[in-house]
Amino acid sequence: MKREKSWKEFTIDSMRFDYGLHAELFADEHDDRRLFTNMYNQIMEAVECLPDNPPAFVCVAMNHKIDESRGTMDAILDRYVHGRWGEPAKIGLRQKMERWPGILSRIVAC
Repeated sequence: MKREKSWKEFTIDSMRFDYGLHAELFADEHDDRRLFTNMYNQIMEAVECLPDNPPAFVCVAMNHKIDESRGTMDAILDRYVHGRWGEPAKIGLRQKMERWPGILSRIVAC
């Protein structure tokens, strides 16, 4: 039987998949990429200190904060990795998750 991931495991895996490599690559930079790394590290530390399935209001608050941070982190990636110097894409976590309906329902059900 397949075990479902807890909210904590899912969030950590999602952040590592989307931003982990870039956070490591940007660690020695001294511009906005440092902000990217610091935001990534703060989110990871905050999620790791929570229980596997925190209360629903904690999940909602953390998802909201992570969504805001992802918007900033995506803008930094657009500028430094994707080479877009115009208006950065403003796609938050919720818009990304709507592409995968099963994942969104698991986060909301937390």
